[in-house]
Amino acid sequence: MINPEYAENIIVGIQNNNRFNWYILNKLICLLDLNSLNSEEFELYMKNDFCGSFRKDLKTVDKNNIELFLVRIKTFMASCENLQQMILNGLKNLNNFEIDNFFPVLFFNFDKKILYSQYPEYFNFENYLPQQWSYIYDDFSDLLKTEDKYWIYKNKNIFEASTKKIAELKEKSKIYNPDILFSNCSTEEKKKNLE
Repeated sequence: MINPEYAENIIVGIQNNNRFNWYILNKLICLLDLNSLNSEEFELYMKNDFCGSFRKDLKTVDKNNIELFLVRIKTFMASCENLQQMILNGLKNLNNFEIDNFFPVLFFNFDKKILYSQYPEYFNFENYLPQQWSYIYDDFSDLLKTEDKYWIYKNKNIFEASTKKIAELKEKSKIYNPDILFSNCSTEEKKKNLE
């Protein structure tokens, strides 16, 4: 499994036949229809060791061949538990940790032929979709089952709870223990733990 990296190795949800899984994928693997690339771009894409090996003989990924694609990217599958643990471990030691790397970015729903995107930079994923697909740029977290939301820890949103605390602690240059944020201790105990 690769580590998420802002706008490069992104966290992607894929649903097919009502089965949902998370993956950490290079953004270029997420171009479903390579027919939109000109011949020079396509040649460069296929020469890319990271992308070409997954897409040989799959110029378009659609409902007809999604199972083959999923087999090829299986090593990049990330369970909710793994993603959550990566976040919590990162929060314990803030050196070189960026929580933005862990936001879910794309959700491919092959059952409904819809791509939902929250990609943080300018990139036209919609230009690389198979025919009859729709594209929606919006927060898709409400479309997911609670058990698929790896950012929920002890019934709290890690992203919301951590963002402010991370900024404060980075400023103080202290090591952060995420369990402090999510424990049932009193406010006074939390303050004491953070001092």
